[in-house]
Parts: sequence; structure tokens; C-alpha cells
Amino acid sequence: ANNTSVKISIRLTQTEKDELQKFAQEQDLTMSQVIRKALKEYMNKIQDKERVEVSNFKIIYSLKIHI
Repeated sequence: ANNTSVKISIRLTQTEKDELQKFAQEQDLTMSQVIRKALKEYMNKIQDKERVEVSNFKIIYSLKIHI
């Protein structure tokens, strides 16, 4: 895996930016660290949900085949 850092831009409202900055300071993290952690958690959650849906579909499909 290539761990070279790349810069991306995101658009936030001033309120969102202020909330992010305050939260990051409270957690003793940078805003980038908070965003990276949140993004990783979000992507894992979506991928886990898709795996469960696929698994459930396979189980349902398997039951229909054998009935």
C-alpha cells in the first residue's frame, strides 16, 4: 500500500468547519485526522452492510432453491 499523503479539498459551511475544528481540538487530533477516521469508519460500515445484504440474499436464494 502506498502511504504517500495526497491533498484533497472538501467544501464545508463555516458552521461545519467550526464544529470540526472544535471537535478535533477536544479530541487532541487534527481536522485531517478526524476526517480520515470518519471516512474510514463510514466506508467500513457501508461495506459491512453490503456484505450482510449479499449474505442474506445468498441464504434466501439457497432456501428457495431447496424448497
